[in-house]
Amino acid sequence: MEIFFLYNAKINKLYYINGMCEDIDIKTKTRLYELGFFKGEKIRVLKKSLMGGTILVEIMNNVLSIRKEEALCVQII
Repeated sequence: MEIFFLYNAKINKLYYINGMCEDIDIKTKTRLYELGFFKGEKIRVLKKSLMGGTILVEIMNNVLSIRKEEALCVQII
């Protein structure tokens, strides 16, 4: 099993959240938890913006847009 970051995920493939990176600030970490980014939760990347600034994800039957900086802190398997 390979662990990598959400920003590097392939589009429309199902992944599971493995955790957050250790150097994430508490404000961002809290925001991601409030949006449902918990360990073991299923997540799917639906689209990436042309400039790479944001990605559209599906998590817990919700569609969310998150910034690149946040996506680089979410570890997936």
